Amino acid sequence: VVTDSEIDASFNDLALNVAIEARRPVRGQPKPEPPPSPHFVAERIADRKNVVFKDGAAIEEAFRAGSTATFALRFWPIWPSVGSIPVEISLKGFSKIADEFARCAGQPAASTTTR
Repeated sequence: VVTDSEIDASFNDLALNVAIEARRPVRGQPKPEPPPSPHFVAERIADRKNVVFKDGAAIEEAFRAGSTATFALRFWPIWPSVGSIPVEISLKGFSKIADEFARCAGQPAASTTTR
């Protein structure tokens, strides 16, 4: 996560939660419970404005299954502390974009010439 403001990591509560909605029930069956929301803890702060999470493969899998991602962030200097600030983004269309990116990543750059 890249921000314009400095991140405050002093409370150790920077995190990412992904909301995964329950699947539609099969006709005549009770509505299933939604699966637990994946939770990822920030690994570190880079250059004071970038929150770095590890396990990109697990995050991508959660993003593909999820409906929204909520980042819990703190900014410096806010005193007294007001707690973490939730930043929610929609994951609608994430799978399509991730697939397109993976396909493009395997292609040579547009400026590359082959002989």
